[in-house]
Amino acid sequence: MSGSASKVGATRNKQTNFSAYEDNMLCKSWLEISCNPVVNTDQRKEAFWIRVLNRCNFKCGSYPTRTQKFIMSRWDHIKAEVSKFSGYMAEMIRSNPSGMSNADKSVAAAADFASVEKHNFTLMHCWKILKDEPKWMELKRKMDTPQNSGSRENVPPVCSETFSIIIPKSPCQLAHHGNVPWGGTHLNRLRRKLLQRPLSTCPRYMIYLSED
Repeated sequence: MSGSASKVGATRNKQTNFSAYEDNMLCKSWLEISCNPVVNTDQRKEAFWIRVLNRCNFKCGSYPTRTQKFIMSRWDHIKAEVSKFSGYMAEMIRSNPSGMSNADKSVAAAADFASVEKHNFTLMHCWKILKDEPKWMELKRKMDTPQNSGSRENVPPVCSETFSIIIPKSPCQLAHHGNVPWGGTHLNRLRRKLLQRPLSTCPRYMIYLSED
């Protein structure tokens, strides 16, 4: 009997990988504690994460009990990956490909993410929870400010201006520069190809190598 109890305790204390359900509960716990006006007023980081930890472990019930360090590490990973994916999704929405539903756009954005980041986006469940939440959007804006730009080096630049695409005589080069709305008259396949191999991040003139 005592041997069985020890095994159960060891299982609960072992810091195994997070499941999708635990990810969801962590995101919801972070939002709930962040949005609570009582505990969010001048609360210190340590106290904040103790509350998130307790809330998350309570919500997860029979899942392994997590430590504060493990919870914070997992949140840092979720935060970074979801923030990156949000950039790809925003670009997909801006380009507004004809005939694509929001679900189709999220799939296409995930494909762009995988192509550029060289690994799959596996946190769509977290993105769906966080994407429209004011507290998440506030955190995302802080992450996007210049002082935090160093931690987002792998995020593709978002072009805020308008562009046309000119295919020169040489088939191995593509140039894109001002005057025509970006994505308005170009195939989605070509847009993705351009995003994959930037050689310059200058917003007014960028040259890309074509794989054709």
